[in-house]
Amino acid sequence: MTVDSQQNDSKDWRIPPAEGGNGSMRMSYIREFVVCARHLNMRLAADELLMTQSNLSKHIKQLELEVGVPLFSYASNRLSLTPAGLHFLEGSLPLINAYENLQEGCYALDEAERHSKSRHLVAQQHSLVDKAAFWYYRFIDNLQRTYPDINVSFAKASRRIFIHELHTGNINLCLDYRFGPVDRLQQRYRKDGILFRHLCSEPIALWCDKHHFLNNPRVTPADLLNIPIMVPGDAAAPMKRATTELCHAFGFEPNYLIAPTTSQPDFLNSHISSAVYVYPYSFTQTPLLRAFENMVAVRFASPSITVESFALADVRVLDEFPELGSLMNAE
Repeated sequence: MTVDSQQNDSKDWRIPPAEGGNGSMRMSYIREFVVCARHLNMRLAADELLMTQSNLSKHIKQLELEVGVPLFSYASNRLSLTPAGLHFLEGSLPLINAYENLQEGCYALDEAERHSKSRHLVAQQHSLVDKAAFWYYRFIDNLQRTYPDINVSFAKASRRIFIHELHTGNINLCLDYRFGPVDRLQQRYRKDGILFRHLCSEPIALWCDKHHFLNNPRVTPADLLNIPIMVPGDAAAPMKRATTELCHAFGFEPNYLIAPTTSQPDFLNSHISSAVYVYPYSFTQTPLLRAFENMVAVRFASPSITVESFALADVRVLDEFPELGSLMNAE
């Protein structure tokens, strides 16, 4: 007898199989049947299954049609299992367990296959919050969305020379700052076997005490001669290299003052009144630095004093990530 309304009388209980045969029953319907058999109450079963009672009744009806016999009878306002329903319940539990085991096995195999096909790219974790970092991380995001099989992880490489790290394969992608004409910098990268993508050009600024004598609108890189320039204790940073190139272009060696810390908050708070920091201008405009009310950002007077930023990868990375060839060496 179906759960809907018919009474258990002398009628023929044989229900013809659903159109298309009886091999198409859904496992979800069998699970719903087991919940109904446990509660013998459609309302309680529907509540547990988070579905409406009418939909549950339809599913049980469909299941009975596919099995070909009634699984429940409804008499004297009580829901009960038919003998066939009891037999179906006994077979349903191991069937559900076997199906779930099979499902988990298939999922594990699929995960293993996808993992074996995935590739792992290690990118430098960049600490500055500036315009270059914005484009660097956007480039990585576009790479992941374009090639979902590439898994990207981030590594701190602040104590090492980034180009060396690229050549040795310890990292596959990094952000570099350089001072100088873009064409000349790109030629240098090509000569060193480096793939590159130019990210942005932006002004260089001094971050210094408000009362520092370099806080003036006519400041030039030549004014940095003999001025202490603060750099962190792990001073193999790309921005330090760009600052060195800037000073060399004006004919002198920079005078670096190395702070005894690699912690960025400690570094920013370790300034002395006679020293300056050299940063991309966009970084000096972040809330992180603007919170220092006694400090000020000073751009060089010449608008041509800019820092170039690049995403870099060693050319040998193409062996594993040939897609990078179409993404690097491009504006």
